[in-house]
Amino acid sequence: MSRSARGGLRSLAFASALSFAACAPIARPTVLQPQLKSPFVGYQSRRYIDPSMWLCLPGRTDDTCNRDLSATEIRSDGSRFVVPQEATKDAGVDCFYVYPTVDLGVVPGNHEDFSDLRAIAFTTNAQVALFGQVCSLYVPLYRQVTLGTYLRGGEPLGKRLDVAFSDIADAFLHYMGTYNHGRKIVLIGHSQGAEMVKRLIERFFDDDPKMRERLLVAMPIGGNIDVPSGQAMGGSFHNIPICTKDDELACVVAYRSYWGNSEGRTEYPLPPGEQPVCVNPGRVSNPTERAPLKAYFPKSDRLKGVEGVTTPFIYYPDLYSGRCVDGLNKYRYLEITELPSPGGARKSPLDLSSFNGRFGTHVIDLQFPQGDLMDMVRNRTKHRK
Repeated sequence: MSRSARGGLRSLAFASALSFAACAPIARPTVLQPQLKSPFVGYQSRRYIDPSMWLCLPGRTDDTCNRDLSATEIRSDGSRFVVPQEATKDAGVDCFYVYPTVDLGVVPGNHEDFSDLRAIAFTTNAQVALFGQVCSLYVPLYRQVTLGTYLRGGEPLGKRLDVAFSDIADAFLHYMGTYNHGRKIVLIGHSQGAEMVKRLIERFFDDDPKMRERLLVAMPIGGNIDVPSGQAMGGSFHNIPICTKDDELACVVAYRSYWGNSEGRTEYPLPPGEQPVCVNPGRVSNPTERAPLKAYFPKSDRLKGVEGVTTPFIYYPDLYSGRCVDGLNKYRYLEITELPSPGGARKSPLDLSSFNGRFGTHVIDLQFPQGDLMDMVRNRTKHRK
């Protein structure tokens, strides 16, 4: 990886963390497009009919997600094995993904320039390229808000997020009208992307029984998703529960991750009697039980102990564990810890103590349980109707 790419990764991590912290709960957005009786039939977007407005679109040879997915598995005894992995030809399930904040501009506004896609492509590759094994990936470009918009906050933030969502809603309408053809849908988003997925659920799924039947699972991770304390339904969504069973369909997986006993330092205002959603990908039915996780990282010279690895991904089974715990003011989060290896043959490739600040391990929320999240899609696909 070049020096400029490394710098971009560091900046991307910083931007994602700040954007996550600054994003206070926002009321349901006003409808930005006319409601139609059959909003998907025959719908074509003037913007998203252009294939270049999709970072990932099945069938393209130049697709960011159409790549080598092989991984080097590093086991607890330190031994290494190359695991060949390929994108599915057609799993019968689609994943619609919205990437987090990558625009580091300090001036409030929306991202308009798509001439350089390296930061978006790197993040998409890290967070969802491997999902290509279990679903067909659709990733639209969108006019996301800049870092400076989050720093400014207030009413301008809400208006700029409305602009960002107008793109995502338009892309989703085009996807449904052109590409879906009746397949089940997985929604995935992180940080600002989680806010966009939350709005998609509110607008298209939550109050529509037919659309809820189309939803395999939704993953607005690292966002502001709440439920009444001790409940699985209510809060952010009226009719879509959080996932509590391995084979449950049309449910939500959400969490914010922190390393060790951090007490969940990042908080956002919560309605009385509600708490952040925390679904433990390693143990959905018992989220407070510590469970081993299936972590994946994209190859990078920021990782320690991976010299000689030639595959684009590195797989660490059971290196980390996760459990949902209550921190300050009952702020619920996914606590990540490192599991011991026999003889200390395997250690974390990251200095996770550096992530123990206010923003926790937010920038790598999806990496710790990535294999578990893919298993969620794979297992639910088997139970789809």
